Amino acid sequence: MISDVLKEKWKHCRNELRSQWDQLSHDDLDQIDGKRGKLIDFLESRYGYARREVDLFVSDFEEKLRRAS
Repeated sequence: MISDVLKEKWKHCRNELRSQWDQLSHDDLDQIDGKRGKLIDFLESRYGYARREVDLFVSDFEEKLRRAS
């Protein structure tokens, strides 16, 4: 399942997400806790990013993680 990739690699994902969206706090990332849908909803509602933009980033990132495994 796609969301499992984020959960399994969450520690690495956190750093990538902070690089991509530097306004995310550590508390924000703790709340997201590797859940893909929560990440997308959080960025969309809190920062006004388009759902498609966040979804594309997350999909690209998950693909990078799959290839690296």
